[in-house]
Amino acid sequence: MLGLFGAPAIPFGAAMAPLLAVGVFVGVLIGGIIGVFIDGLLLHLWVYLVGGRNGIGETIKAVMGVTPSFLLG
Repeated sequence: MLGLFGAPAIPFGAAMAPLLAVGVFVGVLIGGIIGVFIDGLLLHLWVYLVGGRNGIGETIKAVMGVTPSFLLG
C-alpha cells in the first residue's frame, strides 16, 4: 500500500495522531525547560563579565520572565 508520493502508507496513521500530539507537547515542554536553563547559563556568563554578582539563580529567574525576551529577543 502506497501513500503520498509513493511512500509506504502507515497503517492506523490517523489513530496515531493524538499520541503524536501528546508526544510533541511533552517534547516541547521538556525542551523549553532545558532551553531556559541553557539560555540562563549563557546570559549569566555575560552578566558576570560585566559585573553582575547576584548569582545564577537571579539570572535564570530573569530569563524566565517575559520582559527580557521582549527586550533582547
